[in-house]
Amino acid sequence: MNSSNRIACLTLVTLICAAPLLQAQEVLEEAKTCQQTAVEAVERRHQAVEDLRVDFVQTTQPAAPGSPKTRSSGHAILALPNRMRWTYESPEKSLLVTDGKILWLFDPGFGEVQKLPVGEEGLFGVAAAQFLLGRSDLGAEFRIRTVNCDSQGAVLELLPRKPTSYQRLTLATTRPTGDIRWTEVVDLLGNTTRLDFSDSEFDTGPDPSLFVFEPPTGSRVIDLLP
Repeated sequence: MNSSNRIACLTLVTLICAAPLLQAQEVLEEAKTCQQTAVEAVERRHQAVEDLRVDFVQTTQPAAPGSPKTRSSGHAILALPNRMRWTYESPEKSLLVTDGKILWLFDPGFGEVQKLPVGEEGLFGVAAAQFLLGRSDLGAEFRIRTVNCDSQGAVLELLPRKPTSYQRLTLATTRPTGDIRWTEVVDLLGNTTRLDFSDSEFDTGPDPSLFVFEPPTGSRVIDLLP
């Protein structure tokens, strides 16, 4: 084999060996671009939202081995700053109301009301409220990993950069609108809570009285405020 043939052969071998690396690099670049546009769409869609009405289905999987999943559904009203009203309709009625300072949990079946403080992270470990209302810089607060991403939507895993009340949060969003379809939180004990959202209505101007709760006459109030 003359030198020209050897050079041609070596060049061909180099190209063949380099092809998988180039393809892998292209895939990584595409995933990075897809993630970036998905994150930007979420921020653009939700950063200016003042309030939201939404239907939800909540699925909880306890961490204990063999524990069954629980499923509930209802509707919620969320409003800045950190005000929420969660109405559970199924399988049993219950109500969670907060004005951002005090959280009320009402179980009409037992006629019991719990009065609790609301921490800095608010209700449900920020899974619902802060990602549907006003979260504007995901990259600054989370390390983001793309679970999957295509032209229809993206699933993003968010790992907090600072200590929080949960291990990780996953959210699914549509593209290009940036609407959040569901969130899933894994708490510090390994329990997983998923919220699927539907029929969202933004900026409807809910009455402030919806976030004020007065215990019904005759109910037993358990005061857990410090």
